[in-house]
Amino acid sequence: MSEYTVLSSWETMIENLNESPKNFYDLVEAALKQRKVPEIEISRTTMKEGGIFSSKREYLTIVRKNYTNDICAFPYGNASPEKIRSCQ
Repeated sequence: MSEYTVLSSWETMIENLNESPKNFYDLVEAALKQRKVPEIEISRTTMKEGGIFSSKREYLTIVRKNYTNDICAFPYGNASPEKIRSCQ
């Protein structure tokens, strides 16, 4: 695994979002494709939440040039917190 530097990390809550993480990622991918962003690579990545025994979550990974954005969505009641991490 290559070394990277985390440039920023933030969370936001999307109220009344009734989409599964998979469907949310599909919507984000469709929006990016519609915008025709050049030199973009989109993939799904599974990462552990924390320590060695923690659960795994699926992330939407977006790469453009030397920058990587990992987006993690998960249901929380009738809302969905979104975690975003930008790396170089």
